[in-house]
Order: sequence, then structure tokens, then C-alpha cells
Amino acid sequence: MPDAFDTAAYKEYLRGLSDPETVRAICADYRSVALDLEHDAADRGRKLACPVLVLRGGNMLKRPGWQTGAKLDMLDVWRARGDDVRGRALDCGHFIPEEAPDELLAALLAFLPEG
Repeated sequence: MPDAFDTAAYKEYLRGLSDPETVRAICADYRSVALDLEHDAADRGRKLACPVLVLRGGNMLKRPGWQTGAKLDMLDVWRARGDDVRGRALDCGHFIPEEAPDELLAALLAFLPEG
């Protein structure tokens, strides 16, 4: 993925990930999975009423080997949880804003209401 990042973006990632507080916050986010599972259990059976946009990196060649769900259709997953789910896979890997900024912007502008 080095070609996905320009020098300024790479330096900003490096700056942020060199800060121990940033690393602590990232780890805390991953550690919160138990709470996420509790929330999921409490919400089981209820659907989101608001519109949901699901975008994902669809180019599995650009995604690390630890990624799961190569055959998982995320739209189907979210349609089980929402009444109005839209979206698609973009031709990119994990870093959508860096790898497919124009596609991302077009999808967001088409999804978000004007105003």
C-alpha cells in the first residue's frame, strides 16, 4: 500500500502512530469489543431506522492476509440490521480515503442529503 499514500499523508500517519497516547487509544478501542458485544446483544432483533451507507475495500489483493470475510457480503450483513442500507465495494484495500478518494467522495455526496 505504499503507493496509496502521498508523502504528507504517510508522515501524518507516522506522527500519529508514534504518539503513545494514540497507540493507547487504538488499543483501548480494540479492548472494548466485550462492551460492543453487550450492546449488540441488547440491540438484537431491532433494526436501524436511519439510512446506512456501507462502503468497503473490495480489492482483496490489497488487503492483508489476516482479513476475514473474503466471501462475506457486507451489504447482506447490514441489511439484516437496517431498513435502508446502501453501498458497495470500492476498488481499493483497507485505506479507502487514501486509495479511492474520488470514489469515496462521490458515494458520500450521493448518500448525504443536500443542505
